[in-house]
Parts: sequence; structure tokens; C-alpha cells
Amino acid sequence: MSNHDIKIEFGKQAKKFRLHFGLSQIEVADLSDISPSEYSDLENGITNYNVEKLQIVSSIYGLLYYQMGNPKCEFPSLSNLPERTRAKINSREKPLKVYNERLIVEHLTVIFGTMSEKTAFLIRDISDKIIEKFGVTYDSEEISGTISKNFADSIVKTDRKQFDKKGRGAKPFYFMVIKSLSDDVVKKAVQTIKKHKLKK
Repeated sequence: MSNHDIKIEFGKQAKKFRLHFGLSQIEVADLSDISPSEYSDLENGITNYNVEKLQIVSSIYGLLYYQMGNPKCEFPSLSNLPERTRAKINSREKPLKVYNERLIVEHLTVIFGTMSEKTAFLIRDISDKIIEKFGVTYDSEEISGTISKNFADSIVKTDRKQFDKKGRGAKPFYFMVIKSLSDDVVKKAVQTIKKHKLKK
């Protein structure tokens, strides 16, 4: 197996473990002491192949990198996770909802509805706002993909990068609001979210 294949497979495992324990990419990055963009690159299999980095991420779950990298590896029980990881998971009043609510377009609509024209932002900023407001996490790749597919008339990716970002990995691009969302569109998104909650 090539290094490229190992990176892709480990990234899949990292995402699977993160979602299983209801952690956001930002939280795992914090536990790993690496930047959110660097962790996102790891999940997407585009990080520099570095055993030390893989071990740091694996240790979040109390595993060695070759254990976690095995697709047949079973999830450790919550009680067997390292104390720091358990504390992160238990720090919320409610577990983070990960992909249980397929309302990413509505969530983004509500967030963008509060932003004025020419506002620049990073995907990480939007992810943080969604977690804060709705308690749901989406991968950076999914957020940027949804923006390009559903908000192309209102949001554009700029050529400007976050050059002051610390750590290794690619510098993230800024996005910008070029057209504010209408009140009707935002109200419809809010209503959809409320209806979804009532069905539960």
C-alpha cells in the first residue's frame, strides 16, 4: 500500500471515529494540538504523511496509529477514552448532533442571513456559528461544497488567503457575501428548521 493510500484510509478512519463520538473537527484539532485546517486535510487524505501526526490523532481515542488505521478496529468504550477526550465529549449539556439533521442549507441560510454585503469570512467561522446556534457540525468540505452549489449568487470564494494562520497545511481562502439573502428566504429556512424540530 502506498503512502497515498495510507493517508486516504487513515483519513476515513479518523472521520469515522470523530463522528462516532460526536466530535467536531475543531474539537479534535484542539485535542490534537493542530490547526482545524490541518486536521481537515488529514481527514481528506491530503496531509503530509507523518506517523507522529497520525499517532497524536489516534491517541485521542487511546489507540496506536496502526490500530486506528485498521478498518476492522472497534470503537473503544467511552470509559476507555483518555480523560481529556471524555471531558471534551462530556462538556456539553447535550451531545453534538453530527449529520443527524440534514438541514445544512437551512442552517447556512440562517447564518448568512445575519451577514451584510462585502462581509468576508472563513469556512471555520461559519462552522463555529452553526455549532453555537444549532449544535450541529458539518465538515469544512461539505460547507464549502454547499455554498458553491446553493449560494453561488450570494457567496463567492475570493483569492485572499488567511496568511496569518499558524501551523502547517494549506492556508484557507476567504469567502465573501456579494448579495444579502432576502428576508423571505431566511424566514422560510427558519420555518423549515422549526418544522423539523416539531417532528421529533
